[in-house]
This record gives sequence, structure tokens and C-alpha cells, in this order.
Amino acid sequence: MISSKVDLTHHQINAIDDFLVYGTRQAIEALEVMFGLHIESSHSTIEIAPVANSHNVLFLSNEGLHIVSSAMSGELQGHILLLLRSSDYLHWCEVVKPVLALLYLSGTDTDLASLDRDKPSWLESGDSCPDDALFHAAVTDALRELGNVLFGLYSRAISKVLHLEAFHSVPQSTQSPEGQIVMRDTSNTDTMDQMQLVIQNDFQVMDSHLKFWCLISPTRSSFEDMLDRIDRPVQTGFEPHQRASDSA
Repeated sequence: MISSKVDLTHHQINAIDDFLVYGTRQAIEALEVMFGLHIESSHSTIEIAPVANSHNVLFLSNEGLHIVSSAMSGELQGHILLLLRSSDYLHWCEVVKPVLALLYLSGTDTDLASLDRDKPSWLESGDSCPDDALFHAAVTDALRELGNVLFGLYSRAISKVLHLEAFHSVPQSTQSPEGQIVMRDTSNTDTMDQMQLVIQNDFQVMDSHLKFWCLISPTRSSFEDMLDRIDRPVQTGFEPHQRASDSA
């Protein structure tokens, strides 16, 4: 599903819809392969609007946020961000915990008796969201790696479907003194009217909803070039509105 607060041609809407389908399919595969998850169902939407007027961003304003960000370069300048609300971060802790447990068991040379004796508290059963510094450091690393993979996938989708070569830098996460990852201001006076691509993903995993947002924030000139490039004939082998899921 796509919504927009800017006038787009039918061809531009089709191309952005293809971009969403392609990116979402790649994101599902990454979650399943990297973290051993089974995605039971998925629903994704994309909105094109300034952050201050984005309907999707309204859902992010009522609680703390966890954020991973990266600068974009190449033919698409700007930033890309991965956002999770605090409540969704708790679900992330749950779904990633089995993978981190396997990494803990396979990442040391000690014997099983020593492993059991020195087992961190977050491996104990029944601790749904453990307050363990090592666990949260590992979860933060996993979240940053997820951001790195997603940014690469969306950059690839931009190149393949929207015909702009896009690259991302090493992802960064920002922490407050309390240890929470906080969202930096993305709606200052200089960017109030800047168009954003706000991708909302809602995946059903382990009887829980894993919801996260990817915010692609191109510069004004990059956004205008993207729309122009969509309408410009290109020799890519990707036919107009050929379903992205059929052309991977």
C-alpha cells in the first residue's frame, strides 16, 4: 500500500510500489536467514511526505525510540534510518534471544559444564526481557547489524527499481546517558518540507508483531532526480511496473 502527499504520475506510483514489494521481500528473507525467524505474515506500507506531515510517523511520537542511522551517497544523497519503538524493541529482544543464545554457546572454547556455570542471567528461562548489560549490548549489536543489512537491501532496491545508484555508510546508533538509543531530530526547520519515504513494516513472528520503520530521507535535489529518473527511459532490463517479486 502506498500513500503520498506529493503529486506523482501513475508510472512513478507503480515504480515506488515495485520498490516496496522488492524491498519487503528482501527484508523478510534477511530476517529468516540471519536470525532464523519464520515470518508468518507481513504487511508493509510506504508513505511519501515531509516528516512533520507523515501519518506513519505519528505512531512513533508517543514513546521512546531505538534508532540506527546511516548516510546515503552516490546518486541518492541523504540519510536512511531504522526505527523501533520501545515496545517493539521488547519484541525484538524476544525474537533475537534464541539466536544470541546459540552464538553464546558456539562462541567460546570452554566446556559445557563451564558454560552452564557461567551462564549469563539473560539465558535463564522465564526472563522475557532481561535487564542484563551483556544481553542488551548483544541486542544492540544485532539491531545495528539488522540496520546494516536492511540499508543495503533498500539501497539495492533503489538502484534496481528506481534507477539511482545508492550506497550507505557504516550504521551508527546513538545512546542517551540512560543507555537508550534515541531518535535524532529529523524534522528541524531546514527539512520541514523535505519529502521522506516512510516504510512501515509489520511482521508476525513467534505470535508477536515485529514492527519497525525505515525512513529514507533524500535531499530535495535527490528526491526530484529520483522522480525524474523513474520517468526517464533506461536500459536496465526492468520493464515498467514489472512486479519486483518476479524480477529478482
